[in-house]
Amino acid sequence: MKLHGAVPQWRSDLPAVQRDALRLLARRGLLPGQPEPGDTLPTFLEAALQRRLTSRFPAAACPRLHLSMGAVHATLTVTYEAPLDFRTISQAMQAATPLPWLHSALAHLSVTSWLAQAVWTPYDTWHHYLRHWGDVASFRQNCAAELQVAPSSLSDTEVEAWAETHSLLHPWAVARQLRLDPDAQVLSLPTLAAQAPSPLHRRIVEGLTTLKALDRRVPARFSPPHRPLPQVILALDGDEDLTLELASEFVEYGRPLSPTLSVAVEGHPLRVFTTYVRSAHELFRTTDDLLTQFQDL
Repeated sequence: MKLHGAVPQWRSDLPAVQRDALRLLARRGLLPGQPEPGDTLPTFLEAALQRRLTSRFPAAACPRLHLSMGAVHATLTVTYEAPLDFRTISQAMQAATPLPWLHSALAHLSVTSWLAQAVWTPYDTWHHYLRHWGDVASFRQNCAAELQVAPSSLSDTEVEAWAETHSLLHPWAVARQLRLDPDAQVLSLPTLAAQAPSPLHRRIVEGLTTLKALDRRVPARFSPPHRPLPQVILALDGDEDLTLELASEFVEYGRPLSPTLSVAVEGHPLRVFTTYVRSAHELFRTTDDLLTQFQDL
């Protein structure tokens, strides 16, 4: 890599961490192009890395890279600024799919889509509701406290009626709108494969398996510590906009978008970054294919 007449100055005057970062990034082929006149090293490195990153991702992904160069360490952080997309699972797909199977597949999609194209599914809607609104037991206790009776004396109908009089979303009502069994367990991928009712469903399991393998290529310590804000909201057709309502609540009151990937430039973490970038197109393509397949039929 040629850096014009700036090379001797950059080699001699740079802090050690910046020289090392330049050397490591160039060695891994992450610095396409040449610096422009007047570029500082951090400016050139960040622009060159952004070009390299953008070339490996679909244009709609809008990846954003930031290179932080301190006195001791250099860190690469990748985030996304893609516009929020809303999609629905058709009534035909729901009718052709056993609901425990469908909700288990949606749970796997939600859990393994954090690394790039974060998808909010009915699985997230249900768990966000439970965290912020409460479960059946808490509704029963609140109702009993207000009516000054023992919780065990209340029927389910009385508790639900109490919730409706207070304009509260009761968990049973939410479960009905999401067409899920609150007590059901998430089926494993091998079980989903064994119980797939059609070739389309088998392709969905294959996509989820691929997405899980891609997810495993990035060690957990480089993944977001918290769920990032969603980039795709996938809802059941006919859920009375419940998924959209609670996803919007999460977006409005949730924490800022977590970094999708944050690695040190030195040593092994940079290999994590290059592995992630090499997998970029497959990561987005697999997620997009899954979203399309959930809308088929």
